[in-house]
Amino acid sequence: MSTNCSVAIQNEDGSVTGIYAHWDGYLDGIGAELLQKFNTVDTVKELIMLGDCSTIVDNVEAYHRDKGEAWESVAPTVHEDYSSFVGAMGQEYNYLFDNGVWMVSEAYADTDIMQPLEEALQRALEVQDY
Repeated sequence: MSTNCSVAIQNEDGSVTGIYAHWDGYLDGIGAELLQKFNTVDTVKELIMLGDCSTIVDNVEAYHRDKGEAWESVAPTVHEDYSSFVGAMGQEYNYLFDNGVWMVSEAYADTDIMQPLEEALQRALEVQDY
């Protein structure tokens, strides 16, 4: 079973550009990978410009580049703001790079409020240790 997520960046004009990722979208999967490897505006934009991905963990596997899918069906999408992005793309986990900080909202949480990814990941790892 897959854990889907969206990965997006807040643009200077307030719009949001993002992609879909099919596998490993949970906090200690893609969430941890984003914190470790995609933590600058440039690296986040490079990732998003690959379009939708099968996974981002370990090696990025992009549907267009690596699987030959049509660019038109997997290209990044731009939305007016984060709410409209999540409304159109919302997955189990929604990651947003905003002003140099990764934020996350979880579809299964009691709220859709964004929280810092680093804090959410730490809490998730603490729960796993029990």
